[in-house]
Amino acid sequence: MERFLFLGVLSVVLLSIASFTALGVFIAFELSTFAKRLVISLAIAGPVLFILSNVLFSYFPNNFSQIFYIVNSYFGGMFLYYFFASILVCLLFLVSQFVFLPLNKIAFILYILASIVGIIGIIQAFTFKTVFYQVETPELYVELKGKKMVLVSDTHFGPVNQDLFARSIVNKILKLKPDFVLIAGDMFDGFAFDTSGIEKEFQKITKEIPVFFTPGNHEEYGPYRDFLDSAERAGMKVLV
Repeated sequence: MERFLFLGVLSVVLLSIASFTALGVFIAFELSTFAKRLVISLAIAGPVLFILSNVLFSYFPNNFSQIFYIVNSYFGGMFLYYFFASILVCLLFLVSQFVFLPLNKIAFILYILASIVGIIGIIQAFTFKTVFYQVETPELYVELKGKKMVLVSDTHFGPVNQDLFARSIVNKILKLKPDFVLIAGDMFDGFAFDTSGIEKEFQKITKEIPVFFTPGNHEEYGPYRDFLDSAERAGMKVLV
């Protein structure tokens, strides 16, 4: 019941965002009747396909539903930036009632920028950044002085990121040669899926280095207990 309620609320929110995005396009450009219908169709299709991909992967997890989910997730991310662009277009439209603005040209640039930022976001989703800190505090335990710790968070393993992404993270951690590893939440995300490949990758670390894991809010979006059990099977110390 909770899942259906969640999907219902999500559908209303996404359709509202899609409608507002289409409104921004209508305000910015003089479109033919056919073009307007096309924009409305695309705006409605986005949320509908995203919800459908969630339902399909939830009840029929297979290669097709996974690819369908991934494609719609990426398009959903792009759509969000078009929504932000439409907000700016609507604000500029209000301003244009008092000051002359080449609204269609500005809007065209905004939607192009939204596309560029969305593409950059997709590329960045496949990469991760390592930042080094030197921790100095008089409250540091004596046992921790001179130790190297790796802190990882928000890997969001699920329908999109799975074994290959886990392998790249594990290889990076092993190259850093830490004394211990902390995973600070949102390691898993979304629906139930086969986590055995991820467990196998992280066992390469846990057989040599202590790994401590604490769940975040995204673990609760799926089978919470199963995700914690998966972390334990990977050899991690689970802290709740």
